[in-house]
Amino acid sequence: MKQSAPLPITVLAADGQSLCCRITSSTAPLTVEIKRYSYAKYRKSSRCLKHIAIPASICYEGQTYAVTAIGDRAFYSCADIATVSIPPSVTSIGDFAFWKCTNLTAVVVPPSVTRIGGFAFKNCRRLASITLPRSVGSIGENAFEGCTGLTATHVKAGNEHYRSLDGVLFNKDKTVLEVFPGGKTGVYRIPGSVTVIGEHAFSGCAGLTAVTVPRSVTSIGGNAFEGCTGLTAIHVNAGNEDYSSHDGVLFNKDQTILVAFPGGKTGLYCIPETVTIIDWWAFSKCTGSISVRIPPSVTEIGVGAFQHCTGLTAVSIPPSVTEIGDYAFEGCTRLTAVTIPRSVTEIGEHAFQHCSALCSITLQAPYPPRCGNGAFDGASKSLPVYVPGGSLAAYEKSKWWSGFINMKEKTDDRLTKRGKKTPVR
Repeated sequence: MKQSAPLPITVLAADGQSLCCRITSSTAPLTVEIKRYSYAKYRKSSRCLKHIAIPASICYEGQTYAVTAIGDRAFYSCADIATVSIPPSVTSIGDFAFWKCTNLTAVVVPPSVTRIGGFAFKNCRRLASITLPRSVGSIGENAFEGCTGLTATHVKAGNEHYRSLDGVLFNKDKTVLEVFPGGKTGVYRIPGSVTVIGEHAFSGCAGLTAVTVPRSVTSIGGNAFEGCTGLTAIHVNAGNEDYSSHDGVLFNKDQTILVAFPGGKTGLYCIPETVTIIDWWAFSKCTGSISVRIPPSVTEIGVGAFQHCTGLTAVSIPPSVTEIGDYAFEGCTRLTAVTIPRSVTEIGEHAFQHCSALCSITLQAPYPPRCGNGAFDGASKSLPVYVPGGSLAAYEKSKWWSGFINMKEKTDDRLTKRGKKTPVR
């Protein structure tokens, strides 16, 4: 018989906060994990608890339990909290534990903590610095993403897994660049010992203006430069055997894959004709005003390639492209029109979701391309959708396109709307 999970318990700490806990050991030593912090009673008045002291232990039904873990989402979105004191009994900080604590300015990680979960401090925008004790051996993905005020990450001497140099977080032997602080500014030259740039390593670093990738780098993780809105150039050492750069844009070595476009670069950009693939998230979160010309060599637009590219005003998709990836143009709020060439047979999930300025869609394929869930969510169902001559009935019957009520058949200068032909004048 499967044993049921222990029910959460709620206790009142010494400073009046309500703590929802989960008993993690009911035999000696007795331990609990903080599941959720609540200060609802302070919301009802002008008082607001800004300084949190997590207790080292709690009492429940006459027993004393040591607090050994801060659970997933324990302080999620507690925007009023400014400082947190973590007791030396705590060994683990869970996933999303302090996510969106937007006024958190200081947190002391005690020397008992061995694990910091994924997204643990994400979007703690006022957090200026953090010091990791020698005990920390595991840091989850995106733990400090969106910490735009963070100028330095420090690591205590003696840590066997991590080290910091000039405020940047690396693994112990400095071969993996883990986290570049979101508030650090200017030009950065990656050390020559680095072989791997981790996923989201520079994500959201708005003050970063240029970065140089050394010849030693063999792997660059996904979204590594996403949201770097001040970044105008990514340079690669000419001796690098895996990557290259041209006009400040990052490519693989033979420039068949466009890997990353700097988020602060503006104007018309013509992708080189050597490129066959626009990589996942290559232009993601580019906020500068840009228009992009895609050459006929490109066959694939990757997942999230232009996601939240709020500065994108125009894009031309060539007839060589067969598939538009999931989330490819999601959140491109300045994109006003899109033409889908006849070569495209599939449009991915949420590919054009939240393109709020979209005022027309032109489809060139006589057979309706398949659409993933929510491909055009947020677009008006009455916006004009132009389809090739003789294909209106097919589109009207298509489960992917029948929701649009203003479809028009286009043949040269003639339009047929819902089967009614408009004569040429």
